[in-house]
Amino acid sequence: MGASGWSYFTPYTKEPDKALGLLKAKVFEAGEFFKLDPSAHPSSIEELLEMNETDGTHSILDMVYGCSAMDGWSFGVLHPLKREILEDLLGTSRPTHDQVEAARTELGRQRDRWIGTYVVVYKDDQPDEYFFCGYSGD
Repeated sequence: MGASGWSYFTPYTKEPDKALGLLKAKVFEAGEFFKLDPSAHPSSIEELLEMNETDGTHSILDMVYGCSAMDGWSFGVLHPLKREILEDLLGTSRPTHDQVEAARTELGRQRDRWIGTYVVVYKDDQPDEYFFCGYSGD
């Protein structure tokens, strides 16, 4: 099947892991993920991940190790981009929703498969959202 790209905007919280947890619960509840066995009805994200094994969910649910505070390349982890990369891609280190939306594809290409990226999105010069993106699944 190959990897799938995914991206989400979600409300800002002071801890990115908290925002990630809320988003993952919403994605799971809505069924917005790949299931290796379409007839299966997993009762939890963990059960879904076990059922799909190395195929993954092709969604944010594959980011099983949460958010890092540092730029990096860890499997199953979402990392922020370095300030310099944000400025190069978006012209600012405090991008708005529209600026991130316009660069959505390029932001998703900043990491290898199974490694995610997150960006703090600003409104009126205050943190307002997170943008989570990446590629996962086999």
